[in-house]
Amino acid sequence: MSVQPQGSGPVSKRRSADRSTLIAGLVGLSTLVLIGVVFLMPSRSTAGQATPVARGTAITATTTIAGAATGAVTGQAVREPAVARALAGEGTPIAALTAAIGLTNATRVQPLAQWGKGTVTKAIYSPDGKTIALAASLGVYLYDAATLHETGFLPTTGWVLTLAFAPSGEILAAGDNAQFLTLWQVRDHTVLQHSPNGEGSITSIAFAPDGQTLAVGSANQAVQLWSVANGKPSRALAGQDGNIAALAFAPDGRTLAVAASKRIRLLRVADGSIAHILAAHSGRVLSVAFSPDGRTLASAAEDKTVILWGVADGTVAHKITGHEAGVTSVAFAPDGQSLASGSLDSVVRLWTASDGTLLRTMEGQPIPVFSTTFAPDGQTLATVLIDGTLRLSHIADGSLLQTMTDHGTWVTSLAFSPDGHTLAAGYTSGDIGLWQPAGGVQQRTLVGHQGTVLSLAFSPDGQRLASGATDGTARIWTLASRRRPLVLAKPISPVQSLAFAPDGQTLATGSEDGTIHLWTGADYTLLRPLTGHTGAVVGIGFSAGGREIAAASVDGSARVWPLAAATPGRILEQSIGEVVSMALAPDGQTLAVVPHNGSIQLLHLPDGALLRSLPTGFYNVHRLAFTPDDQLLVVGTGGGTVELWRVADGTVVQTLEGHNSPVTALAVSGDGRILASAAADGTIRLWGIR
Repeated sequence: MSVQPQGSGPVSKRRSADRSTLIAGLVGLSTLVLIGVVFLMPSRSTAGQATPVARGTAITATTTIAGAATGAVTGQAVREPAVARALAGEGTPIAALTAAIGLTNATRVQPLAQWGKGTVTKAIYSPDGKTIALAASLGVYLYDAATLHETGFLPTTGWVLTLAFAPSGEILAAGDNAQFLTLWQVRDHTVLQHSPNGEGSITSIAFAPDGQTLAVGSANQAVQLWSVANGKPSRALAGQDGNIAALAFAPDGRTLAVAASKRIRLLRVADGSIAHILAAHSGRVLSVAFSPDGRTLASAAEDKTVILWGVADGTVAHKITGHEAGVTSVAFAPDGQSLASGSLDSVVRLWTASDGTLLRTMEGQPIPVFSTTFAPDGQTLATVLIDGTLRLSHIADGSLLQTMTDHGTWVTSLAFSPDGHTLAAGYTSGDIGLWQPAGGVQQRTLVGHQGTVLSLAFSPDGQRLASGATDGTARIWTLASRRRPLVLAKPISPVQSLAFAPDGQTLATGSEDGTIHLWTGADYTLLRPLTGHTGAVVGIGFSAGGREIAAASVDGSARVWPLAAATPGRILEQSIGEVVSMALAPDGQTLAVVPHNGSIQLLHLPDGALLRSLPTGFYNVHRLAFTPDDQLLVVGTGGGTVELWRVADGTVVQTLEGHNSPVTALAVSGDGRILASAAADGTIRLWGIR
């Protein structure tokens, strides 16, 4: 675990000069991912056909609830297989592998290890203040509130989007994007109910004050009241006009606030009728909270404001401004005298509840805020940042008390060293982790980029690593040395792709502005730019002999340039559509490109001929890679699956399931024994043949 008390040093290694670049990248990525997680990733089995898991049944990380296995050992706390997850910076060792992945054995590929604890979006305190529960992409994590030591992990069938403790503190509920509502007994972590929701991803839940009823909001605009006793919906509340972003019961339990789109409905729980419709926000409402006395409702929205409403008459009491970006979270202090708001502007502010006067700004958050919540004693504020960091701050003076970084940022790029002994992972934080696959340990972290690491490539001799990032720089790291990396000076727009020539003497970098730069020699002097593309260069590679450079761009074209001559590149294809990923086969003869919402195109590099077009099916393809035998194309999808396609005809010969969010990176070791994938769920998974 990585916990830093106050005064122990900076939480992040990011540099403030380019903080805006990092924030913009994180916000953009998180928005796309959460849209995909909530709306585009239904359970792999139809939730409406699933059977609820009986009381006392445990859920394991490998259990497929819907339409498959229905649980594990009855009456016991959750257990996990060794491969299920690993601590931050520490992975699961893998056994000796028997063969390289190829066409003849593709059906034998299986999961080997998972690294990372997933990303988190929300934190809540237990009613007694002793436990903090985190909603994560892999399940629910429980931490001791005083020490931030992990005390439990509750696997779920999907990405947890919302969670809540019952008022008694004896039950914890979570809703996920696999359309399941799960209730655990907090004391021993056994499952009380695990029930399918036929209304889509569960986006918000709230316990009634008596703890007997749970309000459940879904992505398809539905709000239902569920019985906690039997884990089933008792009745639906109609009249919503958007996906449900937030729910809150009034302290007396008679009124339910429902936030959907730009409006909030105050519903009478007794009959579901509308008491008031609150419509003063100009952006989507993201969070709502009742004051402890129930007289005031606070709402936070994308329009950068917090509004305090009079519950009795539904009028605006105060409109609070000051945030410079969307406000993602609002919460009242337990005494009702103040409220906190967290925003995408990376600021947490404390306001008076009576009139919205600013009391103080909490000690600077490094990046945008996902959620804020008060401890029950009102002395501490827990904040979850967009990169998964949990921060505990002192309310009295706004100072930072503790920080936990166990739940790392997303992996956006992967690369194996030529000998396969090192896997480099680039993160949205700007850091690069060097992992040893065999031992499952992160050996080293390379720090320097001030933006998301978009691309990685090892030199053919394995002694250097090149990286490109949204900060507009490409860097060359000499791995045997602890010296600072060489920063290539020319690129000023994000470096989306890069590749070494087979002889290691030339490095090509592709930028968001469409320019490709060639660097050569021991000090990587700029040789010349290659022009022609008018949009971001998403992929780049050298032919087998290193005589040509191939690239693909969001401008819809794939081009090839001769390395030796300063001549315009020839166009292989110019009507592909907006290309999102490219891969060059190891033999340097076949180029695979995939456009957004389009078929994979296989092009013959020597003459540009279209070899074949492979339909991609329901999920968008996000990443591509070839196996060393040139016969399999590895396809990472927006649905989280990793598929192995036969290059000859596009047949899917194996589908690897494990990630529950879009695949963000793929890499195959040089000997073909290990396939690595990363996703927005914050994990790296290794696949192979035992």
